[in-house]
Amino acid sequence: MVRRMRAEAAQLPRGLLQVWDRSGPQRTQGEPAHRLRRLAGLGLLEVDDAAPAADHFPLLASGAVSERSHHGAAPLSAPARTALIAAGVRAFLRGYQPKTGC
Repeated sequence: MVRRMRAEAAQLPRGLLQVWDRSGPQRTQGEPAHRLRRLAGLGLLEVDDAAPAADHFPLLASGAVSERSHHGAAPLSAPARTALIAAGVRAFLRGYQPKTGC
């Protein structure tokens, strides 16, 4: 469904896209943002705004897998997926690691 909505977005009325965003993508972003705020509260991450951080995590963690597999059309091996996901998670953690000595 998500792929279909993305593929057809240019042809769909803006109002329908806004309803889709509120009922799907924006709604599911709430829990990751909440968890990132909790991690920041514990001093484990530095997150000024949890909403963009919640966007960044899945993009970094799975974006390369999606791109390199041509959005699932050419599946990658499990080791290749694992390596790409781990690299994305490391990038996220580097970007949001607490600053020390500032």
